[in-house]
Amino acid sequence: MSEIIEKDGISILERVLHSTNSLVSNININDKTPVWDGEIFVYNYNKDRKRKLPKSDLLGRISVQVKSHDVTKYKKDIRIKKID
Repeated sequence: MSEIIEKDGISILERVLHSTNSLVSNININDKTPVWDGEIFVYNYNKDRKRKLPKSDLLGRISVQVKSHDVTKYKKDIRIKKID
């Protein structure tokens, strides 16, 4: 996979996660490990983005592997939905 495509995919994922106010990513770029690229930390909802998320609000973490592809057109059945 092209390093540029991988960086773009991780960047988009991080922007989406940041918009939730409860998910924080720790994902390595150009990672060569065979299983996980990083993790997403899940916190209680944070109304104030500027406030640091305390450890006491940490609910858990999710190990992730990111796969990115370069496409010229999205399929009609792909939807991105924000869940509050």
